[in-house]
Amino acid sequence: MQASHTSEPPAPPRQSRWLSRDFSHLITTQKEHDHHVFDVVVVGSGYGGAMAAATLAGGTVAAQGGAPERPVKLCVLERGEEYLPGHFPSQMAELAGHVRAAMPQKPEGMGNAQGLFDLRIGPDVFALVANGLGGGSLINAAVMLEPNFKTFTSRMPAEVEAELEGKYFLEAKNLLGATRIRTDGSSQTNTVELHATMGTQPLKKTALLKSLSPQQFHFAPLTIEMQGAVNKAGVALNACTLCGDCMTGCNVGARESLDTNLLVKARKLGAEIYTGASVLKIRRIPGASPHSSEGLWELELVHTNRSLRQRQEEPLKLRTHKLVLAAGTFGSTEILMRSESKDLHFSDRLGTQFSCNGDNLAAIYKAREEANSVAEETQPLTGDSDNPRHVGPTITGFLKVPASESKAGFLVQEFSTPAPLKRLFEELVTTTDLLQSLASKDGTDHKPNHPAHDPLAVSDLAIQHSCVVGLIGHDQADGILRMPGTGPRALVPRLEKRKDYEGQLQVEWPQASKGKALQDAFEHLKSMADLQLQKDGRILPNPLWRPLPDDLEDLVEKAKGPVLTVHPLGGCPMGQDIATGVVNGYGMVFQGAAKAETTAQQKPETQNQDTQTPLWEGSLLVLDGAMVPGSLGANPSLTIAALSLRAATYWRNAWGWNAASAPTGATGAVSVAGAAPAVNDPLVLPRPIFRPPQECIAAERTDTQLQIIERLHGPVGNGLYAEITCGFAPQSIQALTQPLQRRLALDPDLKAEMPMVNRLRIFEAATWARESLNCAHEAQREKCAVITADLEGHMDLLVREKSGTGTRQFRAFFAFLANRGVRDVVRGWRERETFEDTLFQTFVKKLRIAIHLASRAGEVRRFDYILRTTSVQAQTGFEGLIGAGDAIHGVKRFTYSRRSNPWNQLLYLTLIQFPIKNDRFASRPQLKLDARFLARQGVPLLRITAQHNQPEALADIVRFGMLGARLFLSTHLWSFRKPDAPYSKSPQRLPGPLEGLPPPEVCEIELHHTAPECAIPVRVRLTRYPRRKSTLPPLVLIHGFSASGTSFAHPALSPSMASYFWHRGRDIWILDLRTSAGMPTAIYPWAFEDVAWADIPVAIAHIVAQVEREHACAPDTIQVDVFAHCIGAVMLSMALLTNPENAQTKTLNLHYRNELTALPKRIHRVVLSQKSFALSYSDANVLRAYLMRFLRRLVLPERYRFRPSPFPNMQDTLTDMFLSSLPYPADEYDRDNPPWWKPWKRTPWLSTRHRMDALYEHTFDVNNISDAVLLAIDDQFGPLNTETVAQIIHFAKHQLIATREGHNIFVSDENLQNRWPRGGTLGLHNADSKMVDANTLGLTEKWMRRTHIPYLKKSMPHAAHQDGLIGRHSEETFQAVHEFLSQSTQQLAERQKQQDLATDLLQGAVPAAAAPGKTNPLNATGALTKPWTGPRVQHTQSGAIQLLVGTHPAHAISHAVLIPVKRAGSSYQPASPPGKIYPVTQLARVAGWAPVHLEAMVKREDLDTADGVLVLVAASLEVTEWLFPSIPSSLVWELLGKCLPEDLADAFIPASAWQKPTTPIQASSSLASLAFASCQYPAGVLDTSLAEASYHRLARRLDPGMPNRPSALLLLGDQIYADATAGLLDPSRETDRYQRPYEDLFQIPGLRRLMREIPVYMMPDDHEVCDNWEPGLGPQNHEWKEQGLSAYWKYQRPEAPQAHQQEVWQIHVLGDLPVFMADTRYNRMLRKPGASQAHIMEASQTRALEAWLLQCHHSPEQTLQPKWISSASMVLPRRLGSSIGKPAHPEDCFSHDGWDGYPASRSRLLGFIAHHQIQGVVFISGDEHLASVTEATVGSVKVVSIHAPALYAPFPFANAKPAHFAAHERFTVEHAGHQYDCEVRTEFAPAEDGFVVVTPHREQKSWLLEIEIQGLQAQPWVRKIQL
Repeated sequence: MQASHTSEPPAPPRQSRWLSRDFSHLITTQKEHDHHVFDVVVVGSGYGGAMAAATLAGGTVAAQGGAPERPVKLCVLERGEEYLPGHFPSQMAELAGHVRAAMPQKPEGMGNAQGLFDLRIGPDVFALVANGLGGGSLINAAVMLEPNFKTFTSRMPAEVEAELEGKYFLEAKNLLGATRIRTDGSSQTNTVELHATMGTQPLKKTALLKSLSPQQFHFAPLTIEMQGAVNKAGVALNACTLCGDCMTGCNVGARESLDTNLLVKARKLGAEIYTGASVLKIRRIPGASPHSSEGLWELELVHTNRSLRQRQEEPLKLRTHKLVLAAGTFGSTEILMRSESKDLHFSDRLGTQFSCNGDNLAAIYKAREEANSVAEETQPLTGDSDNPRHVGPTITGFLKVPASESKAGFLVQEFSTPAPLKRLFEELVTTTDLLQSLASKDGTDHKPNHPAHDPLAVSDLAIQHSCVVGLIGHDQADGILRMPGTGPRALVPRLEKRKDYEGQLQVEWPQASKGKALQDAFEHLKSMADLQLQKDGRILPNPLWRPLPDDLEDLVEKAKGPVLTVHPLGGCPMGQDIATGVVNGYGMVFQGAAKAETTAQQKPETQNQDTQTPLWEGSLLVLDGAMVPGSLGANPSLTIAALSLRAATYWRNAWGWNAASAPTGATGAVSVAGAAPAVNDPLVLPRPIFRPPQECIAAERTDTQLQIIERLHGPVGNGLYAEITCGFAPQSIQALTQPLQRRLALDPDLKAEMPMVNRLRIFEAATWARESLNCAHEAQREKCAVITADLEGHMDLLVREKSGTGTRQFRAFFAFLANRGVRDVVRGWRERETFEDTLFQTFVKKLRIAIHLASRAGEVRRFDYILRTTSVQAQTGFEGLIGAGDAIHGVKRFTYSRRSNPWNQLLYLTLIQFPIKNDRFASRPQLKLDARFLARQGVPLLRITAQHNQPEALADIVRFGMLGARLFLSTHLWSFRKPDAPYSKSPQRLPGPLEGLPPPEVCEIELHHTAPECAIPVRVRLTRYPRRKSTLPPLVLIHGFSASGTSFAHPALSPSMASYFWHRGRDIWILDLRTSAGMPTAIYPWAFEDVAWADIPVAIAHIVAQVEREHACAPDTIQVDVFAHCIGAVMLSMALLTNPENAQTKTLNLHYRNELTALPKRIHRVVLSQKSFALSYSDANVLRAYLMRFLRRLVLPERYRFRPSPFPNMQDTLTDMFLSSLPYPADEYDRDNPPWWKPWKRTPWLSTRHRMDALYEHTFDVNNISDAVLLAIDDQFGPLNTETVAQIIHFAKHQLIATREGHNIFVSDENLQNRWPRGGTLGLHNADSKMVDANTLGLTEKWMRRTHIPYLKKSMPHAAHQDGLIGRHSEETFQAVHEFLSQSTQQLAERQKQQDLATDLLQGAVPAAAAPGKTNPLNATGALTKPWTGPRVQHTQSGAIQLLVGTHPAHAISHAVLIPVKRAGSSYQPASPPGKIYPVTQLARVAGWAPVHLEAMVKREDLDTADGVLVLVAASLEVTEWLFPSIPSSLVWELLGKCLPEDLADAFIPASAWQKPTTPIQASSSLASLAFASCQYPAGVLDTSLAEASYHRLARRLDPGMPNRPSALLLLGDQIYADATAGLLDPSRETDRYQRPYEDLFQIPGLRRLMREIPVYMMPDDHEVCDNWEPGLGPQNHEWKEQGLSAYWKYQRPEAPQAHQQEVWQIHVLGDLPVFMADTRYNRMLRKPGASQAHIMEASQTRALEAWLLQCHHSPEQTLQPKWISSASMVLPRRLGSSIGKPAHPEDCFSHDGWDGYPASRSRLLGFIAHHQIQGVVFISGDEHLASVTEATVGSVKVVSIHAPALYAPFPFANAKPAHFAAHERFTVEHAGHQYDCEVRTEFAPAEDGFVVVTPHREQKSWLLEIEIQGLQAQPWVRKIQL
């Protein structure tokens, strides 16, 4: 081919597709042509599919049966999208939007189903394949190598190998572009040598590879254009710019991918190409005769895009005579597996012989010479001379290492790392290098302070000298491909609901990572590279495969991780016959019937005609990598293409088809400058782009700023307790991760946001304990502090302490020996795989390794806190203890030492210097991190204060986290030990026979339930140890969560609770609830109230009835005593406190209402162990609950198991190693790690314990548990569902029990008085419990005393949470319970009296106003507070002013008070002298809002004189009981003085919110400003301040003096994201999807202010329900629509009367601004493919809109005035279609979500405006996450379209780009038979989060729109447009 160059190529047009059409078009055409039949369908467009299509297309079918010769009808189906240059991800932030991933736990896949990168993640193999038109050619290295069949056995038939080498490799190379034709006609291999720069500036990475072994180096043949030319298909290719981004797709148009050659050829020869189509399965339709071979193949096709698939009524049935499967190893194999049926059989070899092609990755780290192998996304793609990348293609050369007698040969290829993967590469190689260095000695002396070359930090210099290399060799091809839920290692059940999701195939190959060839190749590479490495350089293995060096692999029991492959092969292996393969040498699928077998050489015409099944062999082919029967030892692309070319050529002839003639005329070559003569062909002149290269460069980055906020507290001696709160100034993560001084200064400006930071508070230790100040709010702490002081200073991070090598080795090595070293050596010797070494030899080896590791583990890193006090205030008697300027020096010392724990070293601050001296302290005081503070404030320890975007910020956070991980690994690797494996016996988790007790009587009661997740019967199990003649009440025992009845009855317990009380005369009944670890239903996501409302009342009713029958008693005469532990106590409390007749519970579906009603009278006495209806969690568990809210779906599996898997993989091993670092007290550490003198002792229970404590925090004290119980620990605890556990989030937040929705319908004085048993209640707390705080007893006591219920409390000393039941001293607990149950009523009353007196003395004198036994809660600061959400001002349709008050979910009763006030700064005074107040009792809650009609409640004269109204509510239920219903105004004003200032600010509604202007707006020169916005993505754990920033900036526009103050705010949709993770981790329950997001939304301070001060009107869009919702999405989405819109009406538009809740669209006049808020989401019509006449609004709304337009048009005041039409999606501009300058294809409409998907609606609306000459129409919209202003002329009328940016849209891959739109275009619209030209001009604002404020200004005869798009910058982007 003649290469042709051009200096000024014409600018290519912008398009979204080129060769293909959307699958929707195929659906349409099939319906239009009555399902016409193709001659051949090719499934897949990779090397096999494209080659087959290009070979078969354009041929002719010979004349048969009188039918004339005709062209072959060929169709290519591709699962992914078509990618044009500029469409590929060029930045890390864009990458996630192009990824699809499937794993065993989620085989249906996550991410973008049409994503370019298809990841198959499994425990054995991690595979990456491509997904797009062109398959792997889009992202592979474009290397075309021939395998060397002479050096290995490929398993292919010999004749296949011979033909490939003799002919087809060469032909395939020519067709693919790996060779070039010189002017003399000779062939030239295309390599990087042809690039113009190679003579003067060769690639450094190529030179590095060559230096490893020059004699073995070869340049790789590539299909990348080096000079710029026109290829054989007539497509102009640009010259490669050496940008290095090949692996993520070529955005410069230099790659000769299949969509530029073979697929272009096939398209020009008549092939139809469709993208976005997935094949579910195929079936054979027989011909006329049962034995005929003239049948058809029918394919079931669905959209790949999930939302489009849901709209597809049924799969398309596409028929073809011949079928070629070329969907890749995974795709083709899966299609055949799915298709097998009784009528369709394939070989038993299907799914076998999977090969990774010997793939492995390694990295050359710190080479002597620079490698320059990593691209930088901020550098231009085009190789700008000022900043050239000059990285080069992915692969440019290879080393060909020959085989030896014992080792297989292999290839080594250097890689470029594309810019989007740069950070991943940096972190992986830095971490891997550190891990690999741990077995070598650190012989350097550590100098103090920060090291200049910190091994923990990423070194830019080292990265420049590093390069990834790929190894391609051979493997055994023993992998098996399986569908999920099949095979012995199935991790998930095979569910029917997954049958419609393709891409589920998983690889099972446990031995893949242990292949000898894999290891040999890596070791050989290490030996080759030795001379080319720096002194501390090394060859790094793939860390997934080998995370640790050989010498340390014992730490992970020599486990290896998954093999990574990008060249998966096999699954449909080639064989001689059906017994040895799935296909023959020509790709023909063997027919799985006994008489239908053919060999590889049999021709179709020679097949046996006696078969009893329809013959189809020869009409079904597999032509892709799936047919390759083993590894190739080379990049497989060329081999796959050549195999396909050979087979397609053969079958074309066998089928009697004529080959295509050379293209002529309109299908000739393409004309470009300097090319050979050609005709004009619009298909390829020129190749379009999506966006030019210059738009692919990352913008200048905003550094991610990280802020650390922490509180520490602890005793400091002299009976005092200290609390230090530090808020450090934000710092760039880039700076924190560099090997420089890492210093964080305290931030004085943070006090404005958080007054408690940078503050020291000193308390009396007795007060701290008595008042439970660790649980108290800030005001209470401030009140109780005896000394307070502000702080200044800084913290230095990761300061290195001075040390020598010997010092480090000495202290770490002997600590290791004492901790676990001796035991590990002995254990390693006993479990050794070979028996060559003696114990002494083993010890010497381990000793050497340990001493080397000790040189690193002994390093000391410090966190130094250098603080100083300022402005000290002290109470009387404490003056002088601390003065201004006193120094505080604290240190966190991080190193490996005896019993050290890395987490404790970070949690505890040791005070080196402190103003308060105390000689009695044996050691320096320590302050511990206050986890409760972080959770209560909702401020994490780390938070992001500035970011470029969320992916960039998360990547930076990962970088910071990896720095910490490297610190942990280098210092504490020994702390991450793998626990001993558990014993193999099966757990017995249900009570059984006990020695000395009668045989248990077991009864199971089946329960009614409505949970769709649970398909098995739900039962409660009762185990009875009978004493039928007992005169004592039966004792019922209720277990906790994740436990079972074995907590009370197990042979290892001595004694067990059942045994103890049975021997004391009790009839024992043990309940195993549906959540019991011994019941199969434990794994389902029950709510605790599900159990409380069924299991408990039904079980107790059964017990009572049974005992009454046995005793022949009258009904309701028997009562039981109940002991309930932990969550069992919670669920019992729920059951007792649910009043079935209460208004709140009458609407509940209580199936067992009668049993629930009768429950209280059936219970005599109650023992609540550890928990109650009022409860306070420990600090650590409060933080767990806070984090669980955000992270549980990401971190925790829904079905959580404590017992480790009997077949652990690398992930299991690493998980257990990580959990082994959990912090425990020193005495427990020794039990977990037996001392060195007992090296034989095992701890098989440790994994279970760690997994429990990771979830619960210290379930038991191991020293309190006997060996027998520990060995049976898996009998005590078992599986659970984390969705159930998540309910404790509400408990921890509100300190009261609540429903799964977070509502307290249980705890109130009324319920306690009417429902709680009066026989007496005992509360037990184990003093050493770290799960629940001791304050639980005090909280419960307050409620019990107020309602006069007998209640005793007892703290059990020296016992952790579970110890009281299964511990060594459990008998003490049993004795306390027995004593309580045995006492008379009089004795209990006397104990109650003594207890109450002690409590009152401890808490001080009882106020005189209080009733006996009560403490006045009004003494507390903050008795009145702002509402939970709101208050919100709404103007009803009648013109009345309505206040909406958000009621607290934990309050069963809600009361408020309205106070008209005058405001002076931050203080408030009565609006009128008497200080009137207006109490509102029993707020009627509508969902989360309680409406209050302002003018009906507050007198008009008070409103007229007030600056505003304070709306305050009772801060707690206790306050409610004291204040309401009668409330004196004097008391309210007294309480007002105790309110927190920030609470008053959020409770204040200014008068301007309800006052109407005195001057008509239309008389002024400007109308009121209108603000609008949309799309508030929810905040995560770290980005709350950023997520809320737009609302904060918008609220500031209401400040006095601000120009263009908005008079109203329109929120146009996506106010919440019910599907925030795009299906990845989204909740399915209504509460989690639709309630909690609104609760979070309406607590954003900026939005609260906006809702208080101006009208806020809200419209829903898709994310209020689910992404891209529209009619026809299936039953689940219909259900979600009902739930989502119900939540919308309740939360966003609660003012709307119920009768009007059918129409979402709204009409308003905001001042003088007429606004039509159109519903373009839930009022749209059902669409079907090709139905371009569907409408985005139904007829009724359309007519209403048109009538409104005409009304405004004919109104004299509004003729020219702006008329606002809001829509969630933009009307203009249009999105790019597949044809520039023309209307989009009909099928494009189906794939678009907004107005582009409904072109008829847009045409009608614009045509209507043009036809009626309606002036001043302004469209406002959101949804696309970008801002634009469009001016359009429709006919003679001007319209404006303003699109708002997102309020918060942190993910660029989810945001539209200007390149997606036709910014300047002309098209035609129609109305009433008239056509009108529409000319569009669009300008895009900078891509930032923000909002729009539009102010209309009246001019003489027109209006001027002042449009402000406010982003992150101080000044808005402003445009002024004349209407």
